[in-house]
Amino acid sequence: MDSPGLAAARLNQEIFPLFGVRYSTKRKKADQSPFETMENGLASCTGLSILLIDACRAVGIPARFVGVPLWSDGSGNHSWVEVWDEGWHFTGAAEPAGDALDQAWFIGRASKAERESRRHAIYAVSFRHTPQPFPMVWKRGSDQVHAVNVTDRYTALGTAMPEGMVQLMFRVFDEQSGDRCSAPIELRESSGQLVFEGASKDERFDANDHLSVAVEKGKTYELIIPSDEGTVMKQTIQVQRDGQLVDVTLDQIP
Repeated sequence: MDSPGLAAARLNQEIFPLFGVRYSTKRKKADQSPFETMENGLASCTGLSILLIDACRAVGIPARFVGVPLWSDGSGNHSWVEVWDEGWHFTGAAEPAGDALDQAWFIGRASKAERESRRHAIYAVSFRHTPQPFPMVWKRGSDQVHAVNVTDRYTALGTAMPEGMVQLMFRVFDEQSGDRCSAPIELRESSGQLVFEGASKDERFDANDHLSVAVEKGKTYELIIPSDEGTVMKQTIQVQRDGQLVDVTLDQIP
């Protein structure tokens, strides 16, 4: 590779299938060592990030752990990785955007972080002893890891939502297993006109990574989950707020 950033992006694409590691909240613990993650084959965003950081450092790429204790919309916490290539650049561990950095599903939420809020700010770990401890949600109250507040760099990434538009998100569960599943989703206006179609995200994806679409606030839509045999489910949704999450449980997966 001709740059640290490209090398990090390739590592992100290749090490997880190479070691047989995938995302899962069923991992043994949050802050697994790389060995524990490779041994278990499962890791949450924290364990995946630790593995990618160590892989980067092993080949001379400066890398550090980054995270938010709680997204400002209350939808959960997340961890990811920053690598140094003439400046810090971010990527989601096991969530590569090809060879590109600074692209991820969580940009929209990161852009709404709150720098003055301990819960909703974004932090990067630091070897330097800073006054700011890294808020580890898996080890609350610990001040052994030092950090810097990097919120401003992420809030600058946000693009303003068009006037009157908000983000609507979807999550589909399998009734038998309780796991998230991939199912086709259609969103239609009351007239029947198709507004959006996509597929919900299953357990391969971060627990806070949802299928989402920009829609008109206050408007009513019809959510349809189709199958080859017909409609599996139909639900009316009134959009009330930005970041509204629609949960659906299915007894049969189309």
